[in-house]
Amino acid sequence: MANPSLATLEAIRQGWRVVEKNQEKISNLVMDMLAFSKDRQPEPAPNDWNELVGDCVELMVTRARDAQVELLYVPTTGIPELLFDSDLLHRAILNVITNAIDACEKREGARVEVSTTYHAEDGRVQVIVVD
Repeated sequence: MANPSLATLEAIRQGWRVVEKNQEKISNLVMDMLAFSKDRQPEPAPNDWNELVGDCVELMVTRARDAQVELLYVPTTGIPELLFDSDLLHRAILNVITNAIDACEKREGARVEVSTTYHAEDGRVQVIVVD
């Protein structure tokens, strides 16, 4: 496989800058669409709690950087696969992380830490967002 040309690499970089620049607009649009969508019954399925929370954090990296907020993710290891509706929880967790970033925006030393916990005795999980 040949190495990509400099022009190709620059086109990729430019495209990525456009995506990063518009990520917040896209995120806001999606959140608005989800907020106005028809409520539905939860559909629990086997899911990975840390992966779900990690995906939410990953979506907010650019927004945090633009807001000059340090965003950290500290997952707890050993959480088994659990039954939950990942779409509904994704929406809720993303909203809480977004609110935390917005609350800290452009403040000196601003930091949002997202972590997970698991309580094996009752199968309960938590996502903790500290700003």
